[in-house]
Amino acid sequence: MNYFRLRRFVLKWTHYEYWPWLFFYIPVIPVYLYYAIRARYFYFNTAANPGIDLGGLFGESKIGILDHIDPKYKALTQIHVCGENIDETLEKIQRMNFKFPVILKPNKGQRGDQVFVIQTFDQIREILAKDAIDFLIQEYVNYSYELGVLYGRLPNETKGSVRSIVMKNFLTVTGDGKQNVRQLLLNNPRAWFQMERFEKEIPEILNQTPGKNTEVLVEPVGNHCKGTEFINANHLITDDLHEVFDRISGSFKGFYYGRYDLRAESLEAFSRGESIKVFELNGVTSDPGHIFDKNYPLLKAYRDLYRELGFIYQVSVQNIKKGVKPLSFRFITKLLWGHFRNRKKLGTLFVKP
Repeated sequence: MNYFRLRRFVLKWTHYEYWPWLFFYIPVIPVYLYYAIRARYFYFNTAANPGIDLGGLFGESKIGILDHIDPKYKALTQIHVCGENIDETLEKIQRMNFKFPVILKPNKGQRGDQVFVIQTFDQIREILAKDAIDFLIQEYVNYSYELGVLYGRLPNETKGSVRSIVMKNFLTVTGDGKQNVRQLLLNNPRAWFQMERFEKEIPEILNQTPGKNTEVLVEPVGNHCKGTEFINANHLITDDLHEVFDRISGSFKGFYYGRYDLRAESLEAFSRGESIKVFELNGVTSDPGHIFDKNYPLLKAYRDLYRELGFIYQVSVQNIKKGVKPLSFRFITKLLWGHFRNRKKLGTLFVKP
């Protein structure tokens, strides 16, 4: 093991934000089982959001969720269903006045897999022709802030609350006029876990030498597992913000718990619910993203996860009492097996916005 790999190994296991996903969640399993026994349904959480496929456990339709959000709050989005005429889809996005770059991503996807930042119609055509899945074409919202806002409401109550806010700091480098992007990235420990992927996907970017004080966006996808830094922004939670997300969520019948991924022009506008664009809403498996802040204590992270799991239990039980039936162990396990067996991981096509 060379010195670089040794340093990366030590960093990974001394900072929980880099731990493997399944390993990190091992201490949560007993708590989940406790609530499952109390609810008398193993997948009790599939009752949390009756308006979302499987409650948002996995594999939910992104467009099916976005269609419930008021257009003034969401990014411009068009679906291409596999098998449809590609030319007709391209004509639709032209009529909708899409401007490049655009985001291309699966209608059913997780953890930033197969997310592309696209600059031309030819690139869209190439990907749609190659992959036998449904894709979303979405406007690239060039606002200053990207945030993940976890929201929850008990079914027996009319008001909900913002439960977590995470701010996302994309993986970038600032040039000194001497070092290339590869060398600059090696100065950032967060980038160490991405270097093998970058060498395969964007070698031409790594070889560039940016001018002094020139900023280069290396990873345009705001996902933690792709090198984005998550910053605890819970200080932004206010009574006014609770009302903002009550208003945004109010049009979505059957939604009680999930995380809005959005961009905001400014934090002041965000606090008022103005100049924000939601590009994704995730369901019951949404993490309180603030726990992955590098300065957040591990014990507090688990405390917050246990709190959220308890809240999901309350939401689910209230819905069960209203007649919502959780999906069976056999049904969900069979779907999970097929879902993860067939997942493709094609990486990210980099095109600088």
